[in-house]
Amino acid sequence: MDTWMKTNDRAALLLLNLSRTEISDRLVVMISQAFFDDVCLENAELLGLSNDDAVTETLQQLGAEKCAYLVQTFPSEDCLERRARRDFLTSLERLSTMTDGAGVDGQEPNGCSLNQPLQAHYSDANDTAQLLMKDLKRIQKHLEEDYQVYIFLFEANRGVERLAKHLSDDSDVLHLQQQALATLLIVLQKPSMSLRQQLQDSALQMSLIKWFKATWTKATANGVDQKQSDDLRNNLLTLVYHSCKGNQFVKHVWMQDAQKPTLANLLVETLSQSLPPARLVKTACQLLTVLGTFDDSSSTNRNDPSIATSHSHVQTLYAAGVLNALKHVLQMEENQEVNATTTSIINAIRCLAVHNDIVQAIVSNGILQRVVDIFQKQVESMDEERKDEANKREHSRTADIDQLLLLAACLGFFRNVCANDDLKYKLCAGTMSIAAPMINCMQLGMALPSLQEHAIGTMAAMALRQPQNAAFLIASQGAPNIVQAMRKYPNRSSLQRQGCLAIRNLASRAEAAQKEDLLALTRETLQTIAAKHLECQDEVYAALREMGVHQAHVFAVQDAETGAVLLQERLAFGQGHNANFRSVYE
Repeated sequence: MDTWMKTNDRAALLLLNLSRTEISDRLVVMISQAFFDDVCLENAELLGLSNDDAVTETLQQLGAEKCAYLVQTFPSEDCLERRARRDFLTSLERLSTMTDGAGVDGQEPNGCSLNQPLQAHYSDANDTAQLLMKDLKRIQKHLEEDYQVYIFLFEANRGVERLAKHLSDDSDVLHLQQQALATLLIVLQKPSMSLRQQLQDSALQMSLIKWFKATWTKATANGVDQKQSDDLRNNLLTLVYHSCKGNQFVKHVWMQDAQKPTLANLLVETLSQSLPPARLVKTACQLLTVLGTFDDSSSTNRNDPSIATSHSHVQTLYAAGVLNALKHVLQMEENQEVNATTTSIINAIRCLAVHNDIVQAIVSNGILQRVVDIFQKQVESMDEERKDEANKREHSRTADIDQLLLLAACLGFFRNVCANDDLKYKLCAGTMSIAAPMINCMQLGMALPSLQEHAIGTMAAMALRQPQNAAFLIASQGAPNIVQAMRKYPNRSSLQRQGCLAIRNLASRAEAAQKEDLLALTRETLQTIAAKHLECQDEVYAALREMGVHQAHVFAVQDAETGAVLLQERLAFGQGHNANFRSVYE
């Protein structure tokens, strides 16, 4: 709180509204001196009050007890912070006025007057463009210098709508579009739910699709500087990424647009360049991953497409030639050091590997073998670095994270591919076996939960309906590593569920002695999971049943004080006796 108080800024103090404290046995909201001064000045200006009356009115509005520790006098001067905030808000207001063409009388479309008359700025188009550029740069400057402060004002004044509606397909203001887009992307680096909702408005998305295509055409026209073209296209794809992320309906809107060139066509065009920039490849692959992934919690809209729609998105992308384009950029990465671009490419390929026909194409194109080679090479490299104590001391943590993320992407890809029974044998105990490096990878990458979850999910898929794979994984010490990961991340329910499924699949065709060993290793962990994660109880019971423990009517609970796991009987329908139950209605 002291840190915020020293900023002397209204937005910071509005955030303090969330802080509460007890004063005189009453629960009150903390406010700041700058917030008090702002309200006081606004009261004097809007209501035409004298200085003393403005102070009195402010105390009544805010509550005198909230201002007990503040200087309760009329602000003597207009501080620099307040002036900067007013300039920022004026620039936001002016964007909407100029965009909607309602600035002739100095009024916003909703009737709100601006702080300054705009007629003087409309002498000609050049003056208007210069003023807009100045406003856009001012907004960007404040957001870059003090994001936490100005994003609050930006969000409250629906800044995303104002910037997005400013984008147009007028070729005379391409530099303004670039500036508006760059400013918008600064905001979307750390978007709140409210900011995402502003951007993902359905009507706004329809206009963005039209503008996106027109601007893309200009960016790829002859005579445009190559770096400028790459930067603009990268920003355009980033905007679509933020628009679609977490919202299944918006993805559907973009993918359903059939007017040429489609989004899928443009992505293929980008990735198929002879030497596409790494940042452009990374952004395109991240967008592909979002488009091909189903977001089950994206929206409460009853008209949102189902999970089947995401599969149709994958088929549309595949039909457009995305897989061949991804193969092209993956081959370009062959001699490169591990980086985020390679990870993004493999994640994009993974999201396509949900249809058997596409999986077969992945195999025939040599993509599967290429990813296997990358995975094995990275595991060997990490293993060597960890064994060398000198390198271990000097090893960069950032490099470790990059490698772990790449390994997690590879395992996620293998997890999808192992839905094919023929391929799961090759990847487990066959000619392309990744079992040993996968288990080694789990030991090296214990710090990354997503890596552990993908590894466990891959083993669960490998062992399903494949007794020889299950026996091979048990012999390779797969079970102890599964249990170790489950104990490491007890609160990650998705990992726990995959762990239960993997143990169940390993035990389903195991020998009696192996089942006993598995039960001794996993029983306590499984019962703890059943008590902690209700959504995993069916999987826990299935795993225990396969190991000879029949607890179909036993409910695991965890004692709140001691943490001990207790087993209670869970009655099925028709069991037990209720003295008040009437079997016949009278």
